[in-house]
Amino acid sequence: MGGKVGTGFTGKSLFYVAQQVPTSLAEMKNQKRPSLKPESRNPLVSAVSCKYGETMKVKVVVMPKAAVLDPQGNAVRNAMRHLGMPEVHSVRIGKYMEIEVDGENGELESRLHGLCRDLLSNPVIEDYELTKNEERR
Repeated sequence: MGGKVGTGFTGKSLFYVAQQVPTSLAEMKNQKRPSLKPESRNPLVSAVSCKYGETMKVKVVVMPKAAVLDPQGNAVRNAMRHLGMPEVHSVRIGKYMEIEVDGENGELESRLHGLCRDLLSNPVIEDYELTKNEERR
């Protein structure tokens, strides 16, 4: 099985990459930099303006949907029965997260729900529950 080991780059792709790299300090200074203004950020992760000392603690519980099999839960249930707890009928394994967020405004909760739906859970096979507590420092 002879063959040539390569880097995965063709001559054409290396040429393209070389064209994008600035060759002088002047070119680097003239390059457009991404904006750091809040309106240019992803709305789900943009900064929250708040009063000093306001913190909200959000608790998120992600669990498999009832219709979805939970093989990890079944393995734990079987181990518990093997270790002397035959009373255990069902175990479901999930995730628990505590998130501290500065500030509180009307759209914050909807953005947190978006993060739970898009990042912290898989909506096809998992449900999430979000509860919030406001704390003062």
